[in-house]
Amino acid sequence: MSSNKKNRILVLVFLALAAAILLYQYGGWGSKERSFDKELVTLHPDDIDQLLISGPEGEVTLLKQDDGWTVGSGERTYVADTAMVKGILSELSVLESVRIAAVDEGRWGEYQVDDSMGVRLRMMEGNEVLADLIVGSYTFNQRTRGANSYVRLQGKPEVHVV
Repeated sequence: MSSNKKNRILVLVFLALAAAILLYQYGGWGSKERSFDKELVTLHPDDIDQLLISGPEGEVTLLKQDDGWTVGSGERTYVADTAMVKGILSELSVLESVRIAAVDEGRWGEYQVDDSMGVRLRMMEGNEVLADLIVGSYTFNQRTRGANSYVRLQGKPEVHVV
């Protein structure tokens, strides 16, 4: 084999390896990036003036008033613990997904995020829905001492672990 032909083969092998390295590094082949948006809900808690919680047992409304929050169901209304409501809203306003547990509605029942078993949370500002999600089952892992909840955004098929 001539030295010219060997050089051409070496250059081609080198270019192929360089292209593979570039694709691996910049093209996403070796990327450990998530293929989904981990931020399920991103909003400011102060923007929320109403939280509608509905489930199989009925509906409860948390409503921001001038002097604090009220909680009501049907005709009954009570003063809510403002610090507790603010804590709940702070947690809900930065809800992040750890991973996706299911990608279609065939498994919604398993995670209790369907309309009949899940608890629907609608965060509102006036009449505008800022976030609408269904919260399902809850699990606790003794080994890692970690808790997971299963959540689905209303109108989306994916079930997220949060």
